[in-house]
Amino acid sequence: MIWVVGALLATVAVAAAALVGILIGSRALSVLLGVGAVVFVLATVTAIAFRGTPQPGMGGFSHDQLEADRVMTEQMAVAGGPGMDAQMQSYGMLARSANPAYLRALEQHAYEVDKMIGRAP
Repeated sequence: MIWVVGALLATVAVAAAALVGILIGSRALSVLLGVGAVVFVLATVTAIAFRGTPQPGMGGFSHDQLEADRVMTEQMAVAGGPGMDAQMQSYGMLARSANPAYLRALEQHAYEVDKMIGRAP
């Protein structure tokens, strides 16, 4: 949705440039206005084309589930004991971790999160 704010600001800027160009009759400003209008249209079309493209989960697994299991894994590294064992059983992470493809996707997801926050190169 941030592209909407950008598009609105660009529209205001183009309108202001058009008004100034009309008031002072500048040919250079008219060319600049034309280029700005073309860039605005291209940016808007691109944003609309890509806004509805959902990003699939890694390996076919949902991002939400991978993120929840990544958080659970971090909690397991800190807290242990019967309470954590019971939570893992009811949460279903143990059943999902039996799938090697899921584990690879979870590891990749955890690496990408670590990379985003600067914990991994």
